[in-house]
Amino acid sequence: MNRPDIDLRIERLVIRGVPRGEAERIARATRTHLERLLAERGVQAPEGGAGAGARLSSRTTDVESSSDPARVGRRIASAVHGALGS
Repeated sequence: MNRPDIDLRIERLVIRGVPRGEAERIARATRTHLERLLAERGVQAPEGGAGAGARLSSRTTDVESSSDPARVGRRIASAVHGALGS
């Protein structure tokens, strides 16, 4: 079965309390992991037909400051993927 194309745009990812370079690594890890999750699992179509132009509310996730950027990125990506209804 072919999966539909997904165009996901994250307007802003705010990462507070970490140096800029680390925030950039977290953002890259988030993108990479989210792309993998979407490719492997896709998303379920939401009930009521929401789709194009649908928005997710912002969410806050607390992460220990000593966490590995890749691990933090995976955690953020998993939260986004879950919010998409997968």
